[in-house]
Amino acid sequence: QLLVRKQKQVCQCLDPLSGLVDELVDGKVFSDTDRNSVLCKTGYEDTSREVVDILQRKPLQTIGLFH
Repeated sequence: QLLVRKQKQVCQCLDPLSGLVDELVDGKVFSDTDRNSVLCKTGYEDTSREVVDILQRKPLQTIGLFH
């Protein structure tokens, strides 16, 4: 899976607190529980890694909803 292989690079480019998490919730990719899990993390790297970890657990059909 590409996301697994490129996790470090994705985390370096990702800014989850710039509205991305809200967009993922609005797009029904993330649940409110997922959002809270990200927002409970401290530090840029931890929040980015949590977003990627959650995305890895989602079925591809769910991620496809987010255009």
